[in-house]
Amino acid sequence: MKTIRVLLACAFVAPFAGCISQRPLPFANYPPAPKPTASAQTRTVGDLIVFGKYEGGILLDKENTWYLPESQLPTLNDGTHYLDVARIANSAFAFEVKDGRVVEPKDGKMHEAATVCGGKLHLKTVPVTIDPGAYDGVWRLATHFVLKDNGQYEPEWVTGKKTYALMPGLIYALDNGNAWGSVNGTSYLYFQVKGDGSVWNSPAGFKPSPFSSRAHRNVLELNVGRIQITPSDKKATYSVGRMSGLSDIKTVPVILGLRTSITTLGANTAAVDPYYGHNVGGTVTSGGVKYRWDVVP
Repeated sequence: MKTIRVLLACAFVAPFAGCISQRPLPFANYPPAPKPTASAQTRTVGDLIVFGKYEGGILLDKENTWYLPESQLPTLNDGTHYLDVARIANSAFAFEVKDGRVVEPKDGKMHEAATVCGGKLHLKTVPVTIDPGAYDGVWRLATHFVLKDNGQYEPEWVTGKKTYALMPGLIYALDNGNAWGSVNGTSYLYFQVKGDGSVWNSPAGFKPSPFSSRAHRNVLELNVGRIQITPSDKKATYSVGRMSGLSDIKTVPVILGLRTSITTLGANTAAVDPYYGHNVGGTVTSGGVKYRWDVVP
């Protein structure tokens, strides 16, 4: 299976309007996976933008499509355009196009994520490691997908530690597998990559991020906890996030501060928000089954 990656979800923002953040959207409403490779007769994104070591996808301007090097290049008229990776404040940067080529910005100040050379935009990267620690559930970066054997792209779900080559000076998003976003809670966090490769856990306007991770140099460490789930019907089959086939009392790992879902098989999803602290817990209902959940040591 060939691995090529592309982007995900969070709050939709207008980077073209001066980095003004707006309310978050659910993961499911984010742009779909990239389209198949462009035909031999069309110009590709890679003809204008050199990805280098960056294996993720990009958004261009207000297009609701993720692009890879082999994707068909959209029409880019002369003027200013924007490359984005998370649709949140500070996740995008501007570049100039003239006569079908990328040119130096008028003020001579190019964003640290790229350089201009030979009429092309060359993306720069630094290594960033995501360390989930004791969390053995899945997670994903918004920007990365995998190409399946059927020729279709799907989100790249990861278990364990992984190092990515990411563009500096931008904010990225990471999800815990629940694909949940609302004004009341989200299953994703934001982090910013600096020019020297160091990372900051960025709140980006939403409270979960600072509590869900901590940064050390170029490593983003996820803050991990466990919740014990006690269903009222011990024979019920349920899932927690992307962990399915559970029954009876179970203790599962979570990323603290991120919204987690509990779902009875074939029923609607219920949301829980595990945070730090003693006596953190509650009761939710899915498919007529009540689930008591508690953060445990």
